[in-house]
Amino acid sequence: MIREITCILAVATLVGCSKKQAAGEFKNPNAVPAAQVAPVIDKVQKDIQAKKFDDAAASMVQMQQMAAMLSEQDALRYQNSMRSLQTSAAEAAARGDQNAQKAIMMLRMMSPENGPGR
Repeated sequence: MIREITCILAVATLVGCSKKQAAGEFKNPNAVPAAQVAPVIDKVQKDIQAKKFDDAAASMVQMQQMAAMLSEQDALRYQNSMRSLQTSAAEAAARGDQNAQKAIMMLRMMSPENGPGR
């Protein structure tokens, strides 16, 4: 009888935990506070719009150093900003934009095959 109750409680705990995980209720206790992340990502977006690709790339290099400690939401914003920067810089570089070419070189240096990465 006790063994059956223990099994039922164990299954209930596993089911309950998996639902909480799926809902994103478990947070990384070491995550960088959003208050530190949001201004950098906002700056990247503004730099992309202003065609300051080298400045945006420099900010992304700074962000990469703490990428492993980002919350799930901030990591998604980081990835989206990186994609946006890569796309915009590639288009501008194809038109001969020197800042975009410099940004691409900076981003290449971030890649795992060129040094420590995630």
